[in-house]
Amino acid sequence: MEGITVVTAVLNEGDNIGPFMQSLDSVEGVKELVVVDDGSTDSTVENIRKFHPHYSVKIIQRDKKMGTVSAQIAGAKEASYEFVVIMDADLQHDPSLIGTMHSEIIKGYDLVIASRMVNGGASRRPPVRGIISRGANFLAHMFIPQTKGVNDIMSGFFMARKSLISGLVQINDSYKLLLYVFASRKGIRFTEVPYNFLPRTGGESKVVSGFDFLLRYIIELMYYVKVEFNTEG
Repeated sequence: MEGITVVTAVLNEGDNIGPFMQSLDSVEGVKELVVVDDGSTDSTVENIRKFHPHYSVKIIQRDKKMGTVSAQIAGAKEASYEFVVIMDADLQHDPSLIGTMHSEIIKGYDLVIASRMVNGGASRRPPVRGIISRGANFLAHMFIPQTKGVNDIMSGFFMARKSLISGLVQINDSYKLLLYVFASRKGIRFTEVPYNFLPRTGGESKVVSGFDFLLRYIIELMYYVKVEFNTEG
């Protein structure tokens, strides 16, 4: 069906989920929210049920943390509408950009990426985080040729046609769905729009940093290299 489903993977976002849902309430075209909860132990699920937005809400509860990519694919499979927005519920992704993404994707694109690394984009993060993101981009471009035209392959905020995501095989303990999409699909028609990555205002970040992030990222990237090698043109 024509419309937009927002998919968000959450873990202990009790402080943010209410304001996040409220921020979507004024976004034109959003008809559904699918929340995949990866075993929250706080008030996240309770607070979702307290809010009554104009759009429909589906909650997928999982007993334990299985990884962001797994959760996002599970959510996309449950989407009722043609266009799926993947975004975080920690208020670092600005919902007002959804309208811009939709106006771009209906031009015939398969995917519209919110990018911090195109003209007009920005990220309010410590400089070291920016260096890590650019290094991760470089490695992705080196090992997965399909990503070479993408300025911000590490973005976790994008709109895609549902079929681009819902047909993917679910994998656990992975965190970069955009990489998986490009490794699995040939000839993706995409564009990037600038956005400002906002600072977190509540809750705790789930991002792994430093050497642990690098090691996990390389392991995940090598899996996607294998996926791309086995993907037919």
